[in-house]
Amino acid sequence: FYLLSAFPSIHDTSTSFGGVSPGGLSNGGDGQDYWGHVFWDQDVWMYPGVALFYPKLARAVLEYRVGTVDGAKDNAQSQGFKGLKFPWESAVSGR
Repeated sequence: FYLLSAFPSIHDTSTSFGGVSPGGLSNGGDGQDYWGHVFWDQDVWMYPGVALFYPKLARAVLEYRVGTVDGAKDNAQSQGFKGLKFPWESAVSGR
């Protein structure tokens, strides 16, 4: 229940998905826990179960990560690497 409540409605396509924050949707403002940041847990632990039962929600997870590719590319280049370097914790900017 808690995981699914952190996703937008599958019927509402007007809302952009900003990833699954460890605190859920209620913790996203200044000074509130993780400020709505997304951790690698979303891709490793949350995604498989969601993909199995809710493919439309799983697509939102993938679209979030694809949307942060530019930030991951900048992270890699700034540290002398080629490719992408996704951070442990990221905002919608990918940093």
